[in-house]
Amino acid sequence: MANVSTDQRREGIVSSHSMILFRQGIEYLESSKFSEALACFEQVYKTDGQIPNLHYACAVAFMKLGRKEEAVLACQSEITKTPDHRDASALLNVIISQEELCWPENTYLVNHDHHFVYCPVPKVICSNMRKAILKVAGLHEQHGHDRSIHTCKVHGDIYKCAKKELGFNTNVGTAQQILNDNRYFKFIIVRNPWSRLLSAYLDKFVISPHTGDKAMVKLIGQIRAEYYLSPDMDKTVTFRQFVEYEARKSDMEINEHWRPQSCFCGGHKFDFIAKFENIQDDINYINNKLGLNFDINFNKNTVGYRKDAAHQDKYFSDCYADELMAIRENCGGFPNYKQFYPPELKELVDRRYACDIEAFGYEF
Repeated sequence: MANVSTDQRREGIVSSHSMILFRQGIEYLESSKFSEALACFEQVYKTDGQIPNLHYACAVAFMKLGRKEEAVLACQSEITKTPDHRDASALLNVIISQEELCWPENTYLVNHDHHFVYCPVPKVICSNMRKAILKVAGLHEQHGHDRSIHTCKVHGDIYKCAKKELGFNTNVGTAQQILNDNRYFKFIIVRNPWSRLLSAYLDKFVISPHTGDKAMVKLIGQIRAEYYLSPDMDKTVTFRQFVEYEARKSDMEINEHWRPQSCFCGGHKFDFIAKFENIQDDINYINNKLGLNFDINFNKNTVGYRKDAAHQDKYFSDCYADELMAIRENCGGFPNYKQFYPPELKELVDRRYACDIEAFGYEF
């Protein structure tokens, strides 16, 4: 594995403190102290995320710690930043050539009879799509999915059954052959990044924070601690607190439900990028292309937004969960997503999700 160089410093961009910390991380790497190295790199990321070789250094540390999915993401981030980065490309090839299929490809669904590959993205009707794809494959009755998918238990069943029956479930080489095979129609469904982020927040922190998800309970506690607040599962956190906390995290650290959608592409070229905002027409196109009938629920307002323009001059980014639930009950729904983004918060999300905004051509 190639050494990580610290000599490629960009004048005027990287602070001396960050370079000292980065070099310390490299020394830890060379001494096989991989956890300590990663801790240094994550500190650097918070202040100088564009430092040359930072993502590659993280990838090396992740790989040494056996965290292959995060190593893949780190390599992809380095290659996105520096397309001709040979070491990152070489490490990525080493990882994907191994027998075990890594994220994100191990989440893809493939149908060999109808020759298509679907890349699920959380918070973009992926549960409905899994159910529809199981039905097309004749597996919905076998797994009892004619029932509602609105409970966590059934949602989990659909995820597990779809992965078991229609996941790649093969080695890396075969998966790559399928992804490069022009006979397979490969598609992904994406969503407005600002709307998707709010939808994830409302779902996980406002509507259903009491579902017993230990990771989410822990995250709520961590965010509240950042603001010197004691744990409170009724209030949870405000949208502003959530965004500010997560914006400091790297792609590898944050939950899949609000991880940038471009990460799920895994560097692969998709034949069709459908959009949540145009879902009915785009699903019709996919149906016509494949000669199928994906029967899905086209309700795009699953979290319950108000359809009118009430309180357009007011922002709700500093409301806690109990306040937002009261607004939903008293006003017939949550405010429009734009009302959660005062200018400074919108600018923060613009920067954090710039990859999605640019890749998929979204505007606020």
